[in-house]
Amino acid sequence: AGRFLDGRVVADPAVGSIDGNLVATVVEDDEGGRCTVNLACCIPEGMDRATAQVVADKFVQRGMRLRVREPRLEIMADGSRGITVHNPWDLRIRVALEADDLDAARYEGKRLFEKGAFKAATAAYLRAIQGGTRDAAVLLSNRAQALIQQGRWAGAVHDAAAAILLDPTWDKPWKRYEAAVEGMGFDDVAARARAVPAHGGGGG
Repeated sequence: AGRFLDGRVVADPAVGSIDGNLVATVVEDDEGGRCTVNLACCIPEGMDRATAQVVADKFVQRGMRLRVREPRLEIMADGSRGITVHNPWDLRIRVALEADDLDAARYEGKRLFEKGAFKAATAAYLRAIQGGTRDAAVLLSNRAQALIQQGRWAGAVHDAAAAILLDPTWDKPWKRYEAAVEGMGFDDVAARARAVPAHGGGGG
C-alpha cells in the first residue's frame, strides 16, 4: 500500500477502445522513465469518439502532473506494457498555474462567494490551491467558508484544519474550524477550538 506513479504527461491523449471511453497517454517520471497510462475513468459511457477526443484533449494535456495510486503494470492488447486506471479516486491531476492565473482563480472564488454561488466558489478555490502553494492557508480557509455555506461540514473541517497547520496564529481558520465541527454536532470540540488563543495576521 502507499505506492504511487508520479510523472508529467509527455504525449497528446488518444481515445481508444471500441466504445471510445479509454484515453491513452504517456507519462514520464522524474527519473526519465516512460510508461503508457490508460485512463478508463474520464470519458462518460456512450459518448461518440469525436466528442470523446475533444473531452480528452481538455482533460489530459502535455505538461500536467499526474499521480496514479497503487499502479499495476498490465499487458495491453497490442502486447505493450502499461497502466490502466479504472477508479477516478486513484487518479490525481495537477496543473501548474502561472501567477496571473492563480490571482484570477482566487479573485473568481471571492467574486462567486460574494454572489452566493458557493459551489462554484469552492471549485475556483480548489483550482487556485492545486495551482501552487502561494497563499495556501488563505485559499484553504476561504474554501472552508464556502463549504460551510453549503453545509459540507467534513470538507470544511479538513480545509480549516489544513489552514491552521500552515498558519496556526491566524484566527479565521480557527473560527471556521469551530463552525464546521459545531455543524457536525461536536459541540465539545468546537468549545475547545474556541478556547485556543489564536492571534494576529493572515487574511483573505
